[in-house]
Amino acid sequence: MIPQPIIDRLYRSRTLSFKIISHPECTVPSWIINDARKTMSYLAKKKQIIIIPGKLEVALDEFFTVILTVSVNLNLFLTDDLPALKPFKRKFKKFNTALENIYDEVINDIHTMLLSIAFYYNDIGKYLYWLKHELNPTPGLEGGIVNLISINSYKIESSTIMVDDKPRPIIRLGYALPNYGIDWVAIKPSVLNIDNPFADIPLDVYIQTHALQRLSERIDCFPTGSIHFNMFISLKYPRVFYDANQNILIEYRYFGTRAGYFRVDIIEGKIIIRTFLFVTNNGTPEGLKLGKITGLQKLDKKYLAIDRLSTFMASDIGGNDKIRKIFTSAGCQCLLELYEKSHQVATNTSKHFDSDLMLKYIGYDKKHLPESLQHAPLFRTQPETA
Repeated sequence: MIPQPIIDRLYRSRTLSFKIISHPECTVPSWIINDARKTMSYLAKKKQIIIIPGKLEVALDEFFTVILTVSVNLNLFLTDDLPALKPFKRKFKKFNTALENIYDEVINDIHTMLLSIAFYYNDIGKYLYWLKHELNPTPGLEGGIVNLISINSYKIESSTIMVDDKPRPIIRLGYALPNYGIDWVAIKPSVLNIDNPFADIPLDVYIQTHALQRLSERIDCFPTGSIHFNMFISLKYPRVFYDANQNILIEYRYFGTRAGYFRVDIIEGKIIIRTFLFVTNNGTPEGLKLGKITGLQKLDKKYLAIDRLSTFMASDIGGNDKIRKIFTSAGCQCLLELYEKSHQVATNTSKHFDSDLMLKYIGYDKKHLPESLQHAPLFRTQPETA
């Protein structure tokens, strides 16, 4: 019903399928480019976009080809006086209104996809990658609109700082975000409850390579890029506590749920992450409470394999009422919540944990009274005064 000349014009000015390339000024391994192409193709076909409920629903890749092609040429349909187009004008006006209402949602979907793809390649200790999406029209739209995704890269460089009179390698902390680049983390000392004339001047955040290693050892069941992204978010929006020795702890959250803490200091005008503590480690409030309840110390926790997250991705822990009560009373219910939220996407689950062994190891039925498993305050959000 649409005249052929208009069909021909639509074809000449069409939006082309996603094209993924390496940015000309960046070094990106070919396997990453090929893998990103496959992943983007899969995600774009799987994601459905509801344009008009009950009437028009398309896959994301169709939205960025067919739907955008029509959108770019809407003025042609709405203003042309060809009699054949008159029956369509009311529908195209409704179509245009629908597009205006969902466009932000579609952009967010693309952003999430680009971020998710980079999860599998990013490593704050080596390289950061980010994908940038652009719609590049050719002159006069005669060659169509190029639907381009370029992969950018940044090679991480380390420096050194003196910590406890020893030179320590450190890395500036940031993360690569889609369509943006590197977002470096900076925190005001006042956020750490430090009061001085310069407390509201943000300080760059650095992490010791040792701390990155501890993070990967203890949060050992998700892709490195995902673990590092959650570190970035945790430090970008910090929740700050103090332990019994006045050390500053910043909570590490995996998609909103606590999994541990970063111990930080201010050295030479920089905020330095000295180490990462899993939530059951002795240096955390929960680890201290767990030790009081069970008598378990560092080597005991290592022996029982409760010093890393992969153990808590096994259902046996949450499925045993006595074990659940112990961890909940120590404030470690966050680990059971992480299981509920994330065990299906975990890349590694430990088979070494044995609930009965732990109960026998701590003599649960012989030595623990109900009052020893009551909740107690775990945190201080302010340093103690001298």
